[in-house]
Amino acid sequence: MNATCDVEVIELQHGVRIRIVHDEAAHEADPRRTGDHLGRMVTFHRKYRLGDPHEYQHPGEFWRELLQSLTLAQLQPVLAKMLEDPHIAADYRRWMADVPGGQRDDYTLDFLFRGGSGGATSAGGYGPGVIETAMSVLAEAGWVILPLYLYDHSGLAMSTHPDSFRAQDPGRWDWGQVGWICASPQAIAHEKLTFQQARHALEAEVRRYNLFLQGEVYGCVVQTPDDASAQTCWGILGLDHAREVALDMGRPYEARYGDPDRTRGEHI
Repeated sequence: MNATCDVEVIELQHGVRIRIVHDEAAHEADPRRTGDHLGRMVTFHRKYRLGDPHEYQHPGEFWRELLQSLTLAQLQPVLAKMLEDPHIAADYRRWMADVPGGQRDDYTLDFLFRGGSGGATSAGGYGPGVIETAMSVLAEAGWVILPLYLYDHSGLAMSTHPDSFRAQDPGRWDWGQVGWICASPQAIAHEKLTFQQARHALEAEVRRYNLFLQGEVYGCVVQTPDDASAQTCWGILGLDHAREVALDMGRPYEARYGDPDRTRGEHI
């Protein structure tokens, strides 16, 4: 790993210094590829493959999978929202015509999961109002689902809140919603989190991913008076975090080189 341009140099006592540099292998620091996550980040974009890998052909397939975790009773508000569209309501009446009473629930679920009986749209038959209702119903069932917005102008930026993007680009030429990040009730319970804690955890995951997208990936290089590069650490997301890592790395060397009994040339 070559450290070329210093972003910042922290000078400690006794000739110890830590260089913070841009990580030249930043592409290897994708936080969605390392470690475990509470959330699942699903995006749809014509140019970029962002977030977690998935096989959904369109957003409707993603929403169909989430809705299949609910009962028909829980799904009634979603069905009601769908039926506000007169075309979908007419489709539903035709769909249910001549269905025996004992099969009506199954046929209704089939209709719901298809997003209606017509051809799938890019949302798989689920319009924005239906998705908004589905998010509310899933939240009542213990899911945490947040929208993901992408700003694409001289680099990429992602957020769960569109306010900063809207301020930069009121016309929405360079930003829009690209997907969702979600956590299931089972995952939240496994981590023993409240709804609000889970929400904050998902927001933190998106902030980390945003740092990666913006190239905010750093390395720390500890230098001592008698060793040009005593220790290094790479793949650090965010400059503030890099400063914390730098100090944690440098303090033991600072203490070592300040020890009058230290034997020159020994390594920590």
